[in-house]
Amino acid sequence: MNCIKNSVLRLQELYLLFILFTVCIISLPIPANASSRAINYAAEFDRVYSEINTYALSDSVWRLWRSVVDSHYVIPPSDSVTAIKKLAAASNRAREAVAGLKAKLGKTSDSLEVKRQTLNCLLELEKARVELETSIKLNPFDHRTQKYLIWIYQQLSDMYTDTGYFERSAALLETLVYIVKDDPQLHYKLGEQYMWLNNWEKAHENVQRSIDLLLDTDWESINTNTLFSHYILRAEAEMKMGNVEDALLTLNYAKLIAPTPSDESKVQWQIDWINWDNGNLENSRQYDELQTELATSTDYPALKRKLESLLKSLKTDPARYEILWQISRLQFQHLNEKDEAVSRLQELVHKVPLDTSGYAVDPRQQKYINDYGLMCYNLGISHVEKEEYRLAFLYFYQSTCFKWNGVGKSYLQLAYLASAQNEYTLDYCNHALKYANALAVNEIVDLYHLLFQAHANQGEFDEAKRWYQQWVSLKQ
Repeated sequence: MNCIKNSVLRLQELYLLFILFTVCIISLPIPANASSRAINYAAEFDRVYSEINTYALSDSVWRLWRSVVDSHYVIPPSDSVTAIKKLAAASNRAREAVAGLKAKLGKTSDSLEVKRQTLNCLLELEKARVELETSIKLNPFDHRTQKYLIWIYQQLSDMYTDTGYFERSAALLETLVYIVKDDPQLHYKLGEQYMWLNNWEKAHENVQRSIDLLLDTDWESINTNTLFSHYILRAEAEMKMGNVEDALLTLNYAKLIAPTPSDESKVQWQIDWINWDNGNLENSRQYDELQTELATSTDYPALKRKLESLLKSLKTDPARYEILWQISRLQFQHLNEKDEAVSRLQELVHKVPLDTSGYAVDPRQQKYINDYGLMCYNLGISHVEKEEYRLAFLYFYQSTCFKWNGVGKSYLQLAYLASAQNEYTLDYCNHALKYANALAVNEIVDLYHLLFQAHANQGEFDEAKRWYQQWVSLKQ
């Protein structure tokens, strides 16, 4: 009886322990999951930017320094000591912040974490800047403080650029160009910042100042790579300002000193882009956007409407030709308007100037001829499959009216269709032979066999034998 009683008591104790354990577990804080443990970068960035903005920028320090440089300004001993202490504290803070940033960035490739660490470094540098500016106010003549402050301004400017805070970077550079006179690199950097800020006039002003300073030195000491990049930036600012003639002149200067053939080609591409519709840059930009859409969008009716709208605003024939070609491609490939596409492109290719060999004078317009020939060829093949041989013949013949990159294929198809008439077959085969390098192996095999049969039918057995041997050899 006692055993049973003891067992019941033991069970009650275990039950109470279980209840107590459960209550304790429930009362414990639930561990955060991965997403809640992750840094809220947006909030962190807002916090740091907000704190950074409390450190106002001012040129009063530099104005004070410049105003006392030539004066008999007397520095009290206590101010000099305080200035030295602030210089030491600020320089240590700045060095540790930059060194710490380099060490941390070497351990991560996460762009958000990189930005967070950079912003934290910026915050430390801003604190150091304030201390150094206080030191300058106490002792405007201390060159170490001046150099450290200039270095911090440069570091801050570069980091603000890296984090996309271009307004702050530009403000710092404006202070630097005020105190560090005639430094072309600073003016160039400032020009870049204003380009990011869409302030084209200020960008042009500063990059032009930088170019002037570079050209004031001996020509032999000028780094042409540097001058090239300056001209490119100036041209970009001039285009944004709508000064097309100035931009073209600047780009031609850049082309003359391009460091590599690749750079020269890029400059020429920019010149061609400007001249695409005789300097109507908005039309060039719209066509750029449409080219992107043509490569990504599947709303082909909408694309056709946009191209037709752009066509109405174009000023030059070459630009119109380009858009007419694009519309034709859309109609043929995606809108099932094949006959209209061929008709449109036929009208266009008859306007393209040809050289004495029959190819487009402007190599960029040869694609219109190539596409016209290919469209006619494909329609011919389509009619052959439907056994509509008369229409097929017309399309193949039409495609041989211009020298496109597959014209040999069209002549071969004409030879197939005219195989019952030896005279025509031989003529078409001989034309196809001229472009044999564009034929596939199986097409050349067929060509040799047609030549063998045509010569044999005309009783030209020696020629027939020669083509027969070539046919057999290639067929094997």
